[in-house]
Amino acid sequence: MSAYEWTPDLSVGDAEIDHDHRELFRLFHLLEGGDPSEDLLGDIIGRLESYARTHFDREEALLRQYGYPDFDEHVKGHRLFIEWLDAVRNTYARSVETPFEIGATVNQFLGEWLVHHVQHEDLRYRDFIAAHKGGDE
Repeated sequence: MSAYEWTPDLSVGDAEIDHDHRELFRLFHLLEGGDPSEDLLGDIIGRLESYARTHFDREEALLRQYGYPDFDEHVKGHRLFIEWLDAVRNTYARSVETPFEIGATVNQFLGEWLVHHVQHEDLRYRDFIAAHKGGDE
């Protein structure tokens, strides 16, 4: 199985966050191996902006709720994603690169994000949250 496929073992135990992660994998695959049209690229950038707003807020609220000890470090990763996405949006808006070039940059970053952040950083909090959720019941 590819490192770029969402599988149940990547579940963090929260249905909404898992849904968000599956959506990010789908966005990655929309750009994979192709030359995106300007419209498709604009749509994907917009969807990534929406993803960042809703997913990061949702995930950070969950981590805050359970007192996740590495919260600040985790949030730094989210802020770096947002800074990167702002730069991509500016590059796209100024048309200084072709959709192919921007798409390749986006896909490379998302691939690295999926492996490093989703498959490693997010899974770090899974057991912590599960232990604390178990105590809530």
